[in-house]
Amino acid sequence: MTAHNDHGPAEIRGEEPGGTPPWDHLDCDFVMVDDTQPPRRIEMGRERLLMCRLYIGLIRSLNDDYGAVFAQNDKYGDAGFEGVARMLRRYRRDPTKILRVGYERNTADVHAAVTEILRNLHAVRAVVMVPTYKAAAQFVVKLKDKGANLIFTSVSFVGSNAFAEELTQLGKGYAEGVIVTQVVPLPDTKSTTVMRYQELLKKFAPGEKPDFVSLEGYIAGILLAEAVKRAGSELNTEGLVNTLEGIRGLDLGLGAQINYGPSEHQASHKVRGAVLDANGVYQPLELD
Repeated sequence: MTAHNDHGPAEIRGEEPGGTPPWDHLDCDFVMVDDTQPPRRIEMGRERLLMCRLYIGLIRSLNDDYGAVFAQNDKYGDAGFEGVARMLRRYRRDPTKILRVGYERNTADVHAAVTEILRNLHAVRAVVMVPTYKAAAQFVVKLKDKGANLIFTSVSFVGSNAFAEELTQLGKGYAEGVIVTQVVPLPDTKSTTVMRYQELLKKFAPGEKPDFVSLEGYIAGILLAEAVKRAGSELNTEGLVNTLEGIRGLDLGLGAQINYGPSEHQASHKVRGAVLDANGVYQPLELD
């Protein structure tokens, strides 16, 4: 849980003169489709890094010669790419082997992105997506309709529940196997904190379904309440910040302890995997 970032516009890399795409010689196995200007959200570099590591494990069973794709043509994208590039280099993979496709924000027009993937399907094994849910669903559906046997994954700000529902509504089987990384546990797990969240959600928001976003908000609320209690009579801005930065080893039953510090405001670096089954229901997927 970190500060929000503003993300500037990105571009779609076009073809070189003569109609040959600039990545044609790279033999890519990964491709990333991204929103050209994604909405504000918790920083996702750790999620992308874990996705990269996950795919390295998955793709090894398919083909030993593979690359990775990660892109957005701005500082936000550059920072994300560098995180993945470091992980790829650690596994002796070349991060310059990149095919990138995209679409315009506030649209679900993924035709150009789908066309480009199909043109390079011989070299693509998996897709890293950083989109909104409608565009992501259209992208997955159109490629599956064309028989593209790819591994699809997305970072969590896609809107996990909306994404699953959209895929399910578009037809049977589209959701199956799609991976979404998460910064909180599945909202239907049986840990103490999550069960308390379910109880309070039912009490104060009857009819609302548990989801990742409201669970993340609940956990953030718990942390704030804990800091307020610890601050005591020192409850002012500086005192609250100092109290938060003094929290170490706080166990909320989430599978990872909460740790803050003067230079550590992330609280938790734990990233979880969730994979959709044939019914559009998220199942746990171990990443670490």
